[in-house]
Amino acid sequence: MLLEEYEQTHGGNTQPEPVPEPAPEPTPVCDNEQTWREHVINGDESVYDYLVDWFHNLDPPHECVTDDYRIWMLDYNDCHCAEIQRWMVENLEESNSTFQEVGEDVEANRPWMHDNVQRALFDIWDQCFPNWTHEVEYQYTDDEITADVIRSLVPVESDICPGSHTPDEPPVGPELCPDGETDPAYMMEATDIDWMLWHWFFQATIESEPTDWDCVLNYVFEDSGSHCEVMRDTTADILDTAHLSWEILGANVAEARPWMQPETVQAFERHWARCFPTFHDNWSNTMT
Repeated sequence: MLLEEYEQTHGGNTQPEPVPEPAPEPTPVCDNEQTWREHVINGDESVYDYLVDWFHNLDPPHECVTDDYRIWMLDYNDCHCAEIQRWMVENLEESNSTFQEVGEDVEANRPWMHDNVQRALFDIWDQCFPNWTHEVEYQYTDDEITADVIRSLVPVESDICPGSHTPDEPPVGPELCPDGETDPAYMMEATDIDWMLWHWFFQATIESEPTDWDCVLNYVFEDSGSHCEVMRDTTADILDTAHLSWEILGANVAEARPWMQPETVQAFERHWARCFPTFHDNWSNTMT
């Protein structure tokens, strides 16, 4: 009895007090706009950094960088194009891959890159490079769209963006056309080639317009690289619309379309011959 009293008095047989479990961390309340203002506008983070972390599945810099934030970032802000272009170029160079191969790699090996974020990225890509189809897909095969091709593109960004890449003035390039005003390189950059072909074939007033379209078209056909796919597809559509066949196209141009100057027609023929050297028809394709 005395021993029991002693132990109770001196704590010899007392049970230790249970250690309370730590309170769970509160779920952060993230405001996308506040996160952007704090860490990008007034901080040192960037769209490029977020995309690098996303692509490589790296830990984000803080808990508010989620898929929801990435989508908001791409959808509701300006001045991303140069950063997105740089990110894509570095991805292609790092993996020695083409644009197509990187897309296949994402689909097969990067399950954390969720479709909803990819869709937001595709949407902004289309805004940055609105002529992608004509400048890239019509001029290059999938195997040819490398980092160098992506680097050569001129992204279209808002005028409010620092160092905007959007051309405000005609770029320095070849000499002006004989009218002293038309810059053929600038006009080709600003106008889809398929529209120019349609306009050339159907518009009888082309000679009276302020733009020297013959000069521009000669530049397109002779001095601006290969445009085989867009010329093929647009020519096929024109033949279908005009109810013509290739066999009678040359005669139709000569007889019914006097605004289509022979020099420009011959430049078209030479480009066509380079694109399709085994194509035999009434328009000579052996010209060089």
